[in-house]
Amino acid sequence: MSAETALQFPPIEKPYLVLLEPASGRAAAYDAQNRLLTDRASERLVAFALERHVHSEYWDDLKDLAAPRQPPSWAPGENLSGCTLYWLRNGWSKFRDLLDTPDA
Repeated sequence: MSAETALQFPPIEKPYLVLLEPASGRAAAYDAQNRLLTDRASERLVAFALERHVHSEYWDDLKDLAAPRQPPSWAPGENLSGCTLYWLRNGWSKFRDLLDTPDA
């Protein structure tokens, strides 16, 4: 099959990162390019992030300068201290991990 006749599939748009405010349970989801997908992540996605994340870190305003993210609408004055970031995949993740990731 040549490249011209190969099947073309649309990209799979799945969350890559979840930002969680544990005190309220509010969460936002971002794609792999740090674009905000939703500022109201589903309970299913939050549960998935808590159970199957590959990395987590507390929010740090200075670290976010390298890859700025649009803050969710619920962030008071864009203050995200107390929030935790959960990465859902990394370079070692399998395609099945992507398929298993709930929608935002």
